[in-house]
This record gives sequence, structure tokens and C-alpha cells, in this order.
Amino acid sequence: GIYKKMDYELRFYSNHQDALNQGTVDAEIVTGKDSIVTGDVPWEDGEKDRRRCSRPPGQPHSGCNYTSKYGDFVIFENVIVMCEGKDILESRNTCSNLLTLFTNTINK
Repeated sequence: GIYKKMDYELRFYSNHQDALNQGTVDAEIVTGKDSIVTGDVPWEDGEKDRRRCSRPPGQPHSGCNYTSKYGDFVIFENVIVMCEGKDILESRNTCSNLLTLFTNTINK
């Protein structure tokens, strides 16, 4: 719904094979619980939007532990679609909702 906005990042390639060959490696680096979200990351544009600040409970003023906003990604045609989620399951559900919207719109 309108109050549960989710973030996505889409990376477009010339074809599906390029998305598989070139995009998968970079998407694996910046998504998931073991992701790299600061420093030497692929796709420097959007780097700050790709991470969230996680603080230990009870320590609202402590430093941030930056984690990826995107729990996982999918490949749709020639596009790498990174979807917000605290884990793979939530992220895949977010991706599924977006792709359902895409396919329903395309098939009209």
C-alpha cells in the first residue's frame, strides 16, 4: 500500500546475457547480509542510497553499522532488479510484487 514504500535499484544492460554475465557479480557484492556497501563498491552512483544505518538496540547515539538496504536481487529480461528487504525472503517478496506489476502492465 501507499504507506509501505519500498526502494528498488534497477541496472539496465543491452541484453539478458549481459545482465547475467556482467550484472550478477556486481549485484551479489552490494546485496545481502554479507554485502559491501561502503568503500570500493561497484556502481558508485547510488552508493549512499543502497545502504541503511543499523544501530544496536538501546544505543540510539552510537555509530552506524551500515548494511545493505537490498536483501537480494532478481534478473528480469535485461535488468538487474535489487529490492529492499531485511533478508532474502522479504527482498524476494518485494521483487515479486514489482515484477507482477510489470508483467500485468505489459500484458494489458
